[in-house]
Amino acid sequence: MPKEKDASPAPIVRAYAETLKRKRLHAGLSQTRLAEKAGVSLRYVAALEAGSYQPTITVMLAVAQAVGLTLAEMMENVEESMKADPAAGDRA
Repeated sequence: MPKEKDASPAPIVRAYAETLKRKRLHAGLSQTRLAEKAGVSLRYVAALEAGSYQPTITVMLAVAQAVGLTLAEMMENVEESMKADPAAGDRA
């Protein structure tokens, strides 16, 4: 029998999803308000936070600015999240 493909997102996608949700909540934003500020749909924000979508650089910039960060700051937080979970690379 063929082995089922692991549908879990890559570690960086998981880390981005977790970081985005944490930063959104810290900024006091609902998913709806974040979507409005970033110029994307509510469904897209929910999918980003679930790790279902990989955003374009344009969306990453808009989302970072919407939560009050630069893109560099957001990605620093994503990298810190990945470092905090050393087993993440094993799940890729």
